[in-house]
Amino acid sequence: MRSLTVGLIALALSGLDAAPVSAQKGKFRDDAERYGWTEDLPAAMKEAKRTGKPVVVILRCIP
Repeated sequence: MRSLTVGLIALALSGLDAAPVSAQKGKFRDDAERYGWTEDLPAAMKEAKRTGKPVVVILRCIP
């Protein structure tokens, strides 16, 4: 019974991140514009120096 429950939970959770990449197209750019994010590190460093704000760098692969 326990293995059945664990299996059903795993099956239910496996579909949570199954959104196709095509449905996510443009999502990063939309968020970037809204929050002031950039993919250009030198430009971000220059902006941070100008405004006196810190830079948060996240290294990830964006499809």
